[in-house]
Amino acid sequence: QQTQQAFVEHAGRRWLRTLPCYYLLLTVNVLLYDQDFPGHRDYYLFLQNFTSPMSAAMMPESWSLTVEEWFYLLFPALLVAACGGGRSHMHVFLAITMLFIVTPLAARVGVAVLLDPVTTTPQWDVQFRKVACLRLDAIAWGALLAWLVTCHRELVFGNRHALFIAGAAVLLLVLYSTSWGHFPYQSTLYFSLVGASLAMMLPRFIFLASMHPLATAITRNISTTSYSAYLLHGLVLATLQRHLDTAPALTYLLYFGGTLLMANILYRAWERPFMKLRESLPLLRRDDDANRTSTFVIR
Repeated sequence: QQTQQAFVEHAGRRWLRTLPCYYLLLTVNVLLYDQDFPGHRDYYLFLQNFTSPMSAAMMPESWSLTVEEWFYLLFPALLVAACGGGRSHMHVFLAITMLFIVTPLAARVGVAVLLDPVTTTPQWDVQFRKVACLRLDAIAWGALLAWLVTCHRELVFGNRHALFIAGAAVLLLVLYSTSWGHFPYQSTLYFSLVGASLAMMLPRFIFLASMHPLATAITRNISTTSYSAYLLHGLVLATLQRHLDTAPALTYLLYFGGTLLMANILYRAWERPFMKLRESLPLLRRDDDANRTSTFVIR
């Protein structure tokens, strides 16, 4: 029962953060530019790139949000379903995490074998990098790190410097490897290595020293408005390119400044009010003495 309540809390709190802004800006995009394209209906269910390339050119940045939304729905749902019968939550968490790491890799290998050979970066980008079901492991590496920190905290944090160096070395090598033009590798193992290397680097960042108050304020503002900026920037750029005939430098200056300004407005006028609702709804209110959302599956 407590596991189910934690799932509801987790899903509800997340959706009140992500869905209002997404649906607002999706609807604006549809009304302004793509209302006659039938594929836009897939966007409302996050199906625009779930198993195949995007069904429309609208909101191309939303490919990564689709990965997140499906992972944060499927992963907790499987945890809730598997945590009954007295099974250890720790073992279940690890097993499902490995399932989400191995299955997308196997699916990428299968697609790489079955499809015509990918020979260009645009093909690779559309057929592999931006297909959600093939990229669910991108977030699963973070879940594996969470399990390691919970079960082997001293080992992970005690070796954070070595992990950071090793992770950075692997990441640099993997990024350099894209120049080889070996698309079977880039379509399969490449993504796994990027996720693993970033996970190795994260423990070091937890211990970063405090910043100057001004830097802290800027960082906090960027972090709180980044989601709105993520959803807005494509619309801002498309609007400027359609209605302004200016030098590219001026266009991108207006694009950058306009995105930041509108993101702050959207966050304060739309995103934050929905987030505040989370504390007024009994099922979503987070208790001070129990952070169930982060611990319900590994307690």
